[in-house]
Amino acid sequence: MERGRDEDSQDAHHCARELERCYDYVVIGGGTAGCVVAARLSEGGRYSVLLIERGQDETHNPAVAVTSHNSVLLTVAYETIPAEVEWTSEETRYKSAGSSADSYEIIVPWALGGGPTISGSFWGRGDPGNFKEWVDLGATGWSYEDVLPYYKRIENYAQPWYKDVPIDKSRGTSGPILTLAVDGHAPEIQPLISAASQVFDLPVIVDYNTSAGQNGISAMQRSTGHDKDHPERSTTYTGYIRPILRSRPNLQLIIRATVVKINWSKKRQSKQLRAKSVDLMYKNAFARVRVKREVIVSAGTLNSPRLLLVSGVGPREHLERHGVDVVLDVPGVGRNLSDHMLFTHAFVMNPDKFKDLKGDSAPPIIQFSMSDPASGKIDLELAWAVLPPHDSVIYPILAMYVVSLRNKHRGYIQLKNSDTNSRPDIRYNLAEKMEDYDKVIALFRQMKKWFEILRDQGYAYTELQPYASLSADDPSESWLAVLRANVKNWWHPGGTCKMGDVINDDWAVVDPELRLRGTKNVRIADNSVQPVIVTTHPSATATIIGERCAEWVRRDADIAPSADDTTPPTNSTTYAAAVPLT
Repeated sequence: MERGRDEDSQDAHHCARELERCYDYVVIGGGTAGCVVAARLSEGGRYSVLLIERGQDETHNPAVAVTSHNSVLLTVAYETIPAEVEWTSEETRYKSAGSSADSYEIIVPWALGGGPTISGSFWGRGDPGNFKEWVDLGATGWSYEDVLPYYKRIENYAQPWYKDVPIDKSRGTSGPILTLAVDGHAPEIQPLISAASQVFDLPVIVDYNTSAGQNGISAMQRSTGHDKDHPERSTTYTGYIRPILRSRPNLQLIIRATVVKINWSKKRQSKQLRAKSVDLMYKNAFARVRVKREVIVSAGTLNSPRLLLVSGVGPREHLERHGVDVVLDVPGVGRNLSDHMLFTHAFVMNPDKFKDLKGDSAPPIIQFSMSDPASGKIDLELAWAVLPPHDSVIYPILAMYVVSLRNKHRGYIQLKNSDTNSRPDIRYNLAEKMEDYDKVIALFRQMKKWFEILRDQGYAYTELQPYASLSADDPSESWLAVLRANVKNWWHPGGTCKMGDVINDDWAVVDPELRLRGTKNVRIADNSVQPVIVTTHPSATATIIGERCAEWVRRDADIAPSADDTTPPTNSTTYAAAVPLT
C-alpha cells in the first residue's frame, strides 16, 4: 500500500523520540484495550508509559476513515494472501484446522485502535446475562451492574433518526467512543422488517444495547462519528490516544515494533515472578526496555497467549516439549479458545422494489434472538442488508450473516516450536460439538419461511446456494452436512487467557483484577480474558476491559486525573476527549 504524506508525518512524530532504557509501565499492543490502558495510565504525568504497537496509524488512509454500510473487512492493515502463506511483516492470517471440509482464516489487524479500524465497526455490549455467567465462572466483580458504569463512561451515543424516542438512561452520551444508531426508516426495507418480526416472533426495537437486553430487531449501531453523511470511524486510538499524544511527554508510542518476549526475575523470599524487562524488535534492531512497575499485555486473543508461551509461561508439558524454559506453569494459557460461528446466505431481490435504493446498501439491520426463550439466553444473531446492483451483479441482493453466538466448542493456541518468530498452531474445533448446530438449523428453517413471505409479496426472486437446495422439512442430517461444510469463524476470538478464580480453577489465567497468576506485576487486558465470549461484536467489551484494568493499576499507584484530561483536543470537533476517572 502506498503511504501518503500525512501518514508519514504522523509516523515521524511517533518515532522521533528514541526509546528510553526504562519505563514505569509498558503496554504491549495498541489495539482496542491497549490504547485505553496507555491513555489512562499516562494521566497526571507522574509515570512514564510506553505503548508498543506492531501496526501503525491508519486513520489517514481514505479506505479506513469512513465506514460504509456493507464494509465488513477492508484490505488495509494486511495483505490479502492465501491462508497457507507464512506469517509475514505485513499481515497475520493463520490456517486453523476445523471442519472436515476446509480450514479457517483468522484476521488479526495490525493497526492502532485494533479491530474497529478495519471491521464493520458494529457496536454491541452483549446481553446483561453474559456477565452473570462470568461471575458464575469465578469472575467476581464483573456482573452487569458492575460493568454498566464503564459502558456508559466509554460511549458517546446518538440516535438522530429517532428523535421521538428518548435515549435510554443506561447509555452513555459523553464518552470518548462515538457510537451511532443508523437510520432504519428506509421505506424499501420496512416490509422486510415486518415479515421478519412475524416469522421470528421478535419485537422491533430502537436500541439493543440497553439494560433491557438484546432481544429484538433493530437498525445496527456502529462506532462512528455522528455525521450521518460521513460517519468517520471512532476507535480507542482516535478517542483516547490521538487527542492527547502530543500533550503528554510521559506517554511514548512506538509503531511497527514487535515484542519478542518478556523477561522475568524472582527474589528468593518471594513466591511470585516479576517481569523485569521486555525484548522487542524496533527499527530493524533488537531493543530491551526495563519495567519499573507493571507490564500490561494487550496483544489480543491470539497473540497474548503466544507471547506468554514463548516467555516461558504456560502448560509445563507443552513448553518442555518445545524446548522452552519453563518459568511458570499455568495450564490455561492458550486454552478455552472460542469464537462465534458464522454462516453467510443471500436472496436475489426484485429490482423494481429497490429502484430508489441509494448508497452502497440499505441500512443494515440486526436481530438477536433466543433459540430457547425459556432459557432467557441470547444465542443467535441475524444481520442483513439489501445491496444494490453493482459491477457484474445486476439484481439487488439481500445479504445475510447468520451467527451462532453461544457455542460449546473450545479450541486452543499452542506453539509449533521454540522460535519466537514462528506462527502458532491454532485449532478452533468448530465442528467438534454437534449440538452447536441444532439452533442454527432451526434458524435457517425460519429463514426459509421468511423468504417464502418475501417472494409471495413480490420482494424476493430466488434463494442462492448452498442452502437453496434444502427445504425447511429436510431432516437435520441434511442440513448438518451443508452447514458443516460452510461454517466459518466470525473473527471474534476470545477466552485464551481466561479470567476466573485462580485459587480453585486451574484453568484460570488471570484473576478478576486481570493479574496474571503467579506474577507480581503483569496484567492481561484484552478479549482473551473473557471466560465466555459475549453475545455480540467484541470491541465495546475490550474497551471496558481496558478501562477496568487501568483503574486497578491506577488505584495501586495512586494516579489522579490531571486538568488536561478534561480538556477537548485542540482543533478537533470529531473526537471526544477521554473523560477522567472519577
